[in-house]
Amino acid sequence: MKISMIATVLNEETNIKRVLDSIFKQTRRPDEIVIVDGGSKDKTYKVLQEYAKKNKSLRVFQKKEANISIGRNFAITKTKNNIIVIVDAGTIYGKNWLKNLVHRFKGDVGLGITVPFGRTVFQKKLAKIMGQRFGSTRNMIIKKKVWEKVGGCPEDLDMAEDTVLNERIKKAGFKIDYIS
Repeated sequence: MKISMIATVLNEETNIKRVLDSIFKQTRRPDEIVIVDGGSKDKTYKVLQEYAKKNKSLRVFQKKEANISIGRNFAITKTKNNIIVIVDAGTIYGKNWLKNLVHRFKGDVGLGITVPFGRTVFQKKLAKIMGQRFGSTRNMIIKKKVWEKVGGCPEDLDMAEDTVLNERIKKAGFKIDYIS
């Protein structure tokens, strides 16, 4: 099964190296990675370009003023494979994360469990306590045909876009599996 991994980033200079390193250290690496920078004002895009020079599986694009949904939709249009894994620059992935996610993927859509970064003390404590126990695109595996059928990510939203996407998926009759 060939896997395309996508992400949208914006001003993630302090996190992006840790995230990319965690992806490139996977025991099962994605066949391609497409990352869209939404017009970062820091050095995020420069770091991405440096990584892309060293890793042929990584392709980066810049789409200024793209919100997370616009960036994700754009990234998915640039993928070559039928299985898409959506990740977030606010999460570090354990070395067996992708192998386990792909191995346990049986349906049309799956959500894995991850622990996001927290920026404040409260967010860090909440992230540690909760992990990801809700439907989020920070750790989603989805067939491209499902994404196409539901019209992709809702581009008019800057937050809760993952909740709307999940509701579109359910309304279209697809089942979302939670993969731990």
